[in-house]
Amino acid sequence: MYNSLELIQSKSTFQIQKYGASIMIQSRGVQNSVINELNACWLDITSVMIDYHEQEILKDQIKVLERFSWNIAKFTALIPHLPEDIVVFPPKEEMSKQSNVFYFKLMRECSRKSGQFKYLKQLD
Repeated sequence: MYNSLELIQSKSTFQIQKYGASIMIQSRGVQNSVINELNACWLDITSVMIDYHEQEILKDQIKVLERFSWNIAKFTALIPHLPEDIVVFPPKEEMSKQSNVFYFKLMRECSRKSGQFKYLKQLD
């Protein structure tokens, strides 16, 4: 079983962060819609990681976790469309698979947190 903080601070997140940074550095000055979306997504993932640490209320954590999951999903979906001249490791196919597995872990955690929130609302 995972918890939200473990997922957001996980090795998968770190790898996605490194991957995104590599894309960002190599794509400076490149005008490509996929790269632009990947870079925007990477910046938002970073922003969400910071936001999550500032959240103390469960409802807010769920919103932040959902936003984080959405950006991981979008990042994962865009990786296969990365131009061939951007060199990243692991290869984009492998990173896409790893990110997809990570996304499903995040979705399970979102579901668990939402269930926890609903249960607490019923007790209220």
